[in-house]
Amino acid sequence: MTGGKSEPLVLLPGWPATWWSYHKVMPALARRYRVIAVDIRGMGASDEPAGGFDKKTMARDIYELVRTLGHDGVNVAGHDIGAMVAFSFAANHPAATRELALLDVLHPDESLHQIRCFSGPGRSPPH
Repeated sequence: MTGGKSEPLVLLPGWPATWWSYHKVMPALARRYRVIAVDIRGMGASDEPAGGFDKKTMARDIYELVRTLGHDGVNVAGHDIGAMVAFSFAANHPAATRELALLDVLHPDESLHQIRCFSGPGRSPPH
């Protein structure tokens, strides 16, 4: 979904949301930006390929979209999983990134590798 006419702002939702999660703020943002609200890979109305759900590939999807829309640089805001994709976009496509906003996500550093979400079969949950 897009709206507005100025500098582009890409909005990336968190899981399990879609672009619709931004629908109430989009009119206000559209006064200053050309708002581009996106369903990221596998969410909402986007394609659900068998693979490519790593954040680098998902960021490449967004990069290709903004290039297709004719933008050399964009502002990017992401929430939750969308923030991880937004960070990957900025890290992998710095020349295409003007400003970056990360909402409700852990700080993207090496500590992410230490987070255990599941204990695994036959093991007790982590304490």
